[in-house]
Amino acid sequence: LVQDFGRPICVLTAGIHDAIIPNITKDKFLANVEWYLNLFQPQCESLIWIATTIPKSDKFEQKKNVTKIWNDGVQELLEQSPVLRGKAAFIDVFETSKTVHHQDNIHLSKKWYRYLASLFQIVATTPC
Repeated sequence: LVQDFGRPICVLTAGIHDAIIPNITKDKFLANVEWYLNLFQPQCESLIWIATTIPKSDKFEQKKNVTKIWNDGVQELLEQSPVLRGKAAFIDVFETSKTVHHQDNIHLSKKWYRYLASLFQIVATTPC
């Protein structure tokens, strides 16, 4: 397939479930993200990182302010990494997700995920 179509564009995210890891910190999370991205980097033509959406409330381990801080850290990592800069894009859906219906504290409505997928389909099938 790679010979016929080239390397894939890889769409990735992480974070919402990482918040429940005992003793996780921003630095540990970002180290994990960098390791994760470096696993994919040689296999992918480009990397697209989708920011973590906002939790519905702060009643659980996932906290709104921490999610925003971690998202900002990932964006900074992508901009500053000599390996990832120019190869990775960051799509920030944090603010938009504030107005979307949540199925529970961390998962948004199926309608949201279908809409996001449709955007990628449009981009992937539109000639440059």
